Amino acid sequence: MSEGENDYAKDLQQLYTVAGKIYEGTQKSESFFSSACIYRVPEDLRKLNERAYTPCLIAIGPLHREDKHLQTPLQHVKLSYTNYLLSRLTPRMEDQQELTAGMEEELAKQKKLTVLQKCLAELKTLVHDAKKCYAEEVTLDEETMLIDGCFILEFLYRYRIRTQTELTAEMKEELAKQKKLTVLQKCLAELKTLVHNAKKCYAEEVTLDEETMLIDGCFILEFLYRYRIDPNPNGN
Repeated sequence: MSEGENDYAKDLQQLYTVAGKIYEGTQKSESFFSSACIYRVPEDLRKLNERAYTPCLIAIGPLHREDKHLQTPLQHVKLSYTNYLLSRLTPRMEDQQELTAGMEEELAKQKKLTVLQKCLAELKTLVHDAKKCYAEEVTLDEETMLIDGCFILEFLYRYRIRTQTELTAEMKEELAKQKKLTVLQKCLAELKTLVHNAKKCYAEEVTLDEETMLIDGCFILEFLYRYRIDPNPNGN
């Protein structure tokens, strides 16, 4: 074999070696990251603004669960939220009028335990797939998934209820304003047609308009209304 052919063979062998490594690395990478969607922030990036990438109050999931600054009584909030959610998932008791308060409470506990048991059993079948969502090996079990999952659902539920309540209050207030403006507009339009006749009631020439008639008239009506409701407001 000539020197040129020998060099060509070496180059070809190197080419196949490099191609093989690339293929092997690609397969391993795709196998490892195919289902991963939760990653740790790279340390160099975290150092730029550590607070932005570190939970301040409550840890969700296994990555920050053991962080010392999160080991506070606030973690009990997750358990409380879980309890509230499970209580609402518990079927309501009907046709149980003869139950005493103690019996009713005990029955509610048993039903809650049944719901809890079903949830844990279902989540246990999902633990393996859940672990695959992390780009690194994590410690995760059905209890953590249950508590964190219920906390998130309860948190979103309460936020939705609060938002709806606030929105409803704002809508009611805005609707009341619109109705008041409509009534005011109608009153002013009606009083405008009466200004000329109202001026005739005075023995001398006066300056009078619908705004004055509205305010004075409403004051008299409200005064009489309040007097009728409570003729002796001071109790004398």
